[in-house]
Amino acid sequence: MGSRNKRRFALADIPPQQNVRYAAFRLAALLAVNVASVQSAHPELFAYFNPLAGREPGHALIDSDLDWGQDLGLLKRELRARQITSLHYGLFAIVNPCDPEMPSMHALEPGRPVTGWVVLSEQFYRSTLHFSFRRDSCAREAEYGFHSDPGDAFDWLKGAPLTAQIGTSLRLYHLAER
Repeated sequence: MGSRNKRRFALADIPPQQNVRYAAFRLAALLAVNVASVQSAHPELFAYFNPLAGREPGHALIDSDLDWGQDLGLLKRELRARQITSLHYGLFAIVNPCDPEMPSMHALEPGRPVTGWVVLSEQFYRSTLHFSFRRDSCAREAEYGFHSDPGDAFDWLKGAPLTAQIGTSLRLYHLAER
């Protein structure tokens, strides 16, 4: 017999009860993958990205899609665990350098490399849009000021080895004296 008489497989050829089972199995598999994907993001659900974004979602989206300062609590825990007493920072968040739960904090100055412990927002690492609200002193009357830095302000960190990724939005470095 020729190839003309061969039939192709089609869903219509499956008996209705098997067709329903097949559809239910596919739906259950999709739901299981979705649950596993979301569970793997826990406790960082605020900045959750689907698996297509990969291990570094900052490649896909940044700014307020990734970073709202939600990882500052995780940063506090990490700094305590490492017994860090002084920290340079570039954070895309409202920063209070006088927080008693934080070590001595010093804002990074644009284009001025430092040594020691440094934390940088993923936003500042991957983007040229750098602005933040921060207090520049711990004086009671000090207000939060708007700060905008040039797009290449923190490029000097691009080649530095990453010590830890804090949540999805913060990069922690320990930079040795040169």
